[in-house]
Amino acid sequence: MLNFLDAGGTFTGKTLPSSNPSDIIKLEDGREYEVSIVDCVNTLIFVRAEDVGQTGTKLPNEVNANTNLLDILEKIRVKAGIKIGLIKEGEQVSPYTHALPKRVMVSNPKDYQTVDQQHVKNEDIDVLSRYITMGSLHRAHAVSGAMGLAAALKITGTIPNQIVSGGLNGIRVGHPSGTLYEAAEVEKIGDQWQ
Repeated sequence: MLNFLDAGGTFTGKTLPSSNPSDIIKLEDGREYEVSIVDCVNTLIFVRAEDVGQTGTKLPNEVNANTNLLDILEKIRVKAGIKIGLIKEGEQVSPYTHALPKRVMVSNPKDYQTVDQQHVKNEDIDVLSRYITMGSLHRAHAVSGAMGLAAALKITGTIPNQIVSGGLNGIRVGHPSGTLYEAAEVEKIGDQWQ
């Protein structure tokens, strides 16, 4: 078991760097995406898998071969990074020059096959998550991303909170290599989430 204490605002000073549980990111071509930006252990941008044409069940080889999807997620990441001050306007950015923020596609539970061809049933998980770092889908799920997801689930109005009932003490996350269990204690103090 790993514990992270007082991890909210690790990089930006605020658990919700934009002060909002969700924001609309508008790309140059006019497309708009709802995202939740959460800074807990790592700075993460959550987007519904379905909003970017995905089911939430795809594996690394499928996602990493989808250059259109990765391009959209990168554009969302850069716009969100500018919004919260992790990326400067006009700066040359790539997944290799700017590790943060990370991207996470989340979805309602569904049956799926893991990278090792194991069957995961939708009733055995609470949320599907696909964690993208350094330009490609993680083979499993980084612990830092899992902690950010656990925190986001407890913050009213975030995309993960909309997907999973906020009443759960811990959640079971379906990722490309199987499942993991995570939990976070989050409370609102004034207008900040701690």
